[in-house]
Amino acid sequence: SNAEDLGRCRSFCVYLREQFHLHVLAVEYPGYGICRGVPSCESVIENALSALHFATDTLDWPLDSIKIFGRSIGTGPAVHLASLYTFAGVILVTPFLSVRELFRDRVGPFAGLVDKWFSNEELAPQISSPTLIVHGKRDDLISCR
Repeated sequence: SNAEDLGRCRSFCVYLREQFHLHVLAVEYPGYGICRGVPSCESVIENALSALHFATDTLDWPLDSIKIFGRSIGTGPAVHLASLYTFAGVILVTPFLSVRELFRDRVGPFAGLVDKWFSNEELAPQISSPTLIVHGKRDDLISCR
């Protein structure tokens, strides 16, 4: 399974902190781990915005010192935030065009029955921050296109 909660990615966050000597603020999404709620495009983006507001309003981190990182489904809220604000940088690992397009790769025309969550292909052109995209050509879960 590709779903990760903060407990499963803790070691990766610790690695980032130690390797690059930076602060890591990781976001748990509704329906993952111990975060209550129902996972939806809106609830996930709401949690991402709340984390960003905590970083800027409470921790007083300026936007130009924040790098946004998203991996897999996390690239949805990362692209959404990056389309709204300018950051020091954006890192997207195995991004996708939209959840509907992920389904299209698996079920073809039946993907039209799936809601169009995280329209990364529509929001990506609005990103003004320096952006790094990392994606494997042999990824069998999220196609590289």
